[in-house]
Amino acid sequence: MRHPYPISPIQCQAARTYLGWTQDALAKAAEIARTTVCNFEDGCSVRYDSVTKICTAFEIHGIEFTEGEGVKRRSLAGTIYHGYGASDIFYEDLLNTAQQGEELFCMAKSQDVLLQICGNDDGDYAARLAALGQKTKVRCLITEAQTLSFEIPSVQFRVTSARIIGTSSSFGYGNKFALALREGRTTFVFCVFNTTLSAQNYRMDFLSVWEDAAPMQTQAELRERLLKASGAY
Repeated sequence: MRHPYPISPIQCQAARTYLGWTQDALAKAAEIARTTVCNFEDGCSVRYDSVTKICTAFEIHGIEFTEGEGVKRRSLAGTIYHGYGASDIFYEDLLNTAQQGEELFCMAKSQDVLLQICGNDDGDYAARLAALGQKTKVRCLITEAQTLSFEIPSVQFRVTSARIIGTSSSFGYGNKFALALREGRTTFVFCVFNTTLSAQNYRMDFLSVWEDAAPMQTQAELRERLLKASGAY
């Protein structure tokens, strides 16, 4: 069924990716509330004129929307992977970049979400993330965790606020920037943009947040803290 608005939530998030905008930045440009942007990208009902303002803000900054939920900026266009095998295609892209020694950056809601994104349709999750970590350094900012549910030395996690990460998972690798938008319980739509400028901007923004983010505790560190608190030693 056709989306009732001039653009879809996926197009909105993809357009923000092109411009390197946060939800706050889009809200300011469109002169609407940030909660409106958040609700729209989450698939909730919002006023039609609010979405029109969003479209206008994007178009003023050089974004074009095409049929089939496409997004363009000048002559550049994003590639969208969805359906069966989409995670495999995206993972292979990440792995190829890792094999070249390029560091990978990611923002996701939780470790579980990252595992699902890197997994395949057969559910082989942790092994594939570990394979990335064996090729290069992987840094990920997440919002939901108290301890590490798994430990891979070259895959580092830090915790930051949900406001910074937003509603979708994002990746910076090589000269690419990507969004992973949840489509089902464990399936995603991947929007990949091959644009060096966006990748560089993402990397700089990521590193500035990374410096202020809180390191996660390993399970061993948590057990030691609990033992000390109980007076066991």
